[in-house]
Amino acid sequence: DDERTRLSHEGDFAHVNFLFFDVANVAGARFFIDFENHQAHGDLQGSGERHAALTALAHDLVLTAGIYGVLGYEITPAAVIGLLTILGYSLYDTVVVFDKVRENTSQDGEESRRTFAESVNLAVNQTLVRSINTSVVAVLPVGSILFIGSLLLGAGTLRDIALALFIGMIAGTYSSIFIAAPLYVHVRENEPENKKQGRRVREARPASGAVR
Repeated sequence: DDERTRLSHEGDFAHVNFLFFDVANVAGARFFIDFENHQAHGDLQGSGERHAALTALAHDLVLTAGIYGVLGYEITPAAVIGLLTILGYSLYDTVVVFDKVRENTSQDGEESRRTFAESVNLAVNQTLVRSINTSVVAVLPVGSILFIGSLLLGAGTLRDIALALFIGMIAGTYSSIFIAAPLYVHVRENEPENKKQGRRVREARPASGAVR
């Protein structure tokens, strides 16, 4: 009974810590993205980036926690550390993509033959190889820790933190490319300036040919 009570208290402590640090991490992520937008736009015009990045973070968190639930694993303090780490990883990967988006869209003047969506798509293609390579380099050692800790050593702590990292790093790479970027396009493509640019590009395209 004492052992069961102790484990119950540890589980409650882990859940409280998870909620507290998750809220703190999301608040910090929002502040960081707001600061980045302010530095880039001056008037915090990048609210679309904030919404897209936070949606990607929520996706990574729900997916990782959901897999924990499906496998029947308890959310331990080690798992909380892993979850917080992958949120930071996902945010970093998303910011890298958005930095390239800003670089491409800042070059879209009157002479540009790209629509806003095509500029974002170009940014994703330019950062795709880097994102995949970074994820592979990060996931391989984490996978080794997961295999050794869970199967060979039977260490629950190593399994908990490595499983969260393994799932989260893969989900973070996926979400920054296939969730954050398309959502950002969806939020901003109907802005008057971007609609005007898209209309101008489509009108000029039959005569000018390929996108550059």
